[in-house]
Amino acid sequence: MAANVFVSAIAYTTWADQQICQVAALLTPEQRLAPQPDGVKSVQATLAHLFGAQQVWLKRWQGTSPTHVASIEDFPTLDGLIAAWDGLHRDLAAFVAAGIDPDRLITYKNVQGTEFTFPLGMLVWHVVNHSTQHRSEAAAMCSAVGHSPGDLDITVYLRLAMLKSDV
Repeated sequence: MAANVFVSAIAYTTWADQQICQVAALLTPEQRLAPQPDGVKSVQATLAHLFGAQQVWLKRWQGTSPTHVASIEDFPTLDGLIAAWDGLHRDLAAFVAAGIDPDRLITYKNVQGTEFTFPLGMLVWHVVNHSTQHRSEAAAMCSAVGHSPGDLDITVYLRLAMLKSDV
């Protein structure tokens, strides 16, 4: 299991991202783009941030330190975001499927230019955790206008994955 845990974690993240995008597509453009109380981003801005963060982390794992994180300005339509995310999900899956050394140290600079070093395994978990946080925010916004994504728990994903593989 240890060797495949990162593959499973990224597969879960991909599944959950796709679930929230399907629900976001049910919203009107006005609902998707509406700013939320207390300065919380809109559904679409939250999803664009989530995409951007995943993209930046993959690039960092591959040895570059991007100075720009994709945002809603880069993806003014949900369709454009979903299309780009499909490719990113494939790239994330390929990266972890190639086998990773979770103890390999990754040194990168954040967008402000500050350098950090962390083990790759912890950074993969960070992406999974960060994605969960922002999907939860988007799910709450969608639910508030009558479009709940349902249960996005990893155990739901695991049960569905087991059914698909006839385990």
